[in-house]
Amino acid sequence: AHHRRLFLVTPTAEEPWARPDDCIAMTADSDGFGAAIFDFEDTPQSSRLLEQLRECLQAQDPNLLQHFLQRNQFCVDGLLTLADYFRGQSSHEQAFQIVRRAVYALECNFNPAFSPFSETGVGPAALRPRVALKLSGEAEWPGWSWLRALWLYMRGLANQGMHRTALEVCKLLLAATLPRDPTHSLPYLDFLCLRSRQFDALSAYAELIPTEYGLVADGSPPATARLDLALPSFAYSVALAGFMKAGSAPDLAALNEVCIADVTEGMKAAPGGASEELSAAAVVHVRMMRALLVFPLALRPLLDEAGVSDHGSAPGGSSSRVPWGELLGQPPFSDAADFRHEAHGSVHGRLCLAYAKRCGALWRADLSMRWLHSCAARLVSMHASSVFAADLSAARQCWRCSPLCVEDALRADYGELATEEGQTPPAFERAIQARLHPPRENAAFGPGGLRFGGQVAGGAERVAPTISLHSPPLLVFFQSLLPWAELDVTGVGVEPLGWSDVGRNMLQVARSTLHFFSCLAQDAVFLLGQAARKGWAVAREAMKRRA
Repeated sequence: AHHRRLFLVTPTAEEPWARPDDCIAMTADSDGFGAAIFDFEDTPQSSRLLEQLRECLQAQDPNLLQHFLQRNQFCVDGLLTLADYFRGQSSHEQAFQIVRRAVYALECNFNPAFSPFSETGVGPAALRPRVALKLSGEAEWPGWSWLRALWLYMRGLANQGMHRTALEVCKLLLAATLPRDPTHSLPYLDFLCLRSRQFDALSAYAELIPTEYGLVADGSPPATARLDLALPSFAYSVALAGFMKAGSAPDLAALNEVCIADVTEGMKAAPGGASEELSAAAVVHVRMMRALLVFPLALRPLLDEAGVSDHGSAPGGSSSRVPWGELLGQPPFSDAADFRHEAHGSVHGRLCLAYAKRCGALWRADLSMRWLHSCAARLVSMHASSVFAADLSAARQCWRCSPLCVEDALRADYGELATEEGQTPPAFERAIQARLHPPRENAAFGPGGLRFGGQVAGGAERVAPTISLHSPPLLVFFQSLLPWAELDVTGVGVEPLGWSDVGRNMLQVARSTLHFFSCLAQDAVFLLGQAARKGWAVAREAMKRRA
């Protein structure tokens, strides 16, 4: 009978699963506003099962783990460990079925008050679904297994082409964790919306999530109320959603309707001045130009993933014939490093690179490139006027100093965002290490205690980047010859080095060298003078004795 109440996983006729009774328990509490908030704790049964699992993992044998799961078929940590093993062996269907069983076990143990279909009802996030979790900073927290199971389930659904269902699981993860995002689901939400063709929903999420989830304080600047001004993935995807929804060639003539106030809307502390009646085509252009203005550093990796060369000609049918290379050499792209966000510039760089890796294929169509080039050229032409350039720079500077609606996630979570697709969030890796307590680590077994197939999951420290992508190519080549050199792939983590900087540094080295040798010569003359005086004094004493 309990199967009728499930909404995440419904067992089939070939899966006569009973209700598990040895999983972690979900407990209910309330926050300072009286809103429901949920936590996790180990029960005596789940603690005993976890100890048995740790002993099983010491053998580091997948067959023993499978035998263990035959006896304890709803041990969530064991199921997730075996799913990781099958993923490493490219057995993705087997991994997905095991994750389904883990999610089923967790769903059967939801607290009765836990409901994504009911609103919280009180507090600043009154419209938020009643699923908020009390996140813990301890790696041993049992809730990490709950979040990891849902994250694997979401990725498995997306990999099987069920993007609409994966979108609902992603929304559940966000409703449970925001304003934090340790599962890195928010930068994945826009991709799922595009893949499932939920174009209107994506545009609505950009404005509704900050307000409904209590991420916007009263009297905050406009930039704090919109996700497309906080995350580059949302900025570009919201624009792309409008373009894909049209389903036809873009009306490039509508670019002439766009004014400065339209592009900078929401970036300034004092809103106003935007056109009240814009055509649907012009609204799409405005979103694209605003994304390019706020996050210009995302354009170059996006072009790389789309297979577009900087030295190639302009796309056919574009409103401008200026090549990509010339556009990237002019504002707002040439001075992008000067207007990155003062608190989250490096994190935005990682988000830009991750977005290009994930969504670059969606931009490869000729129509998309034609539209992107036209919007970029129009934005560059606006900077050709000194008056317009000053207004645009003022808006960028105002946004640069503004707080953003996902401050907590940008500060605490997205600095660890993996730029390669499919990598496990570091919070889960730390939880695996702490919860399963592996007896040792070696090259074949990672920090989870059971990493088959030679997978090593993060233990190596990241090397601090030293080379900027925006330095001259010859300088980048010479810097790369140094043994400690590391390229900053985000484009924002390291200040670019120019030939003038090299000249100043060489002049400083020459001055320091000259100063060193001049001091050395002075010391040598002083020491020689002392030695000569001592020698003369000794010689005089010797002559006196002889006399």
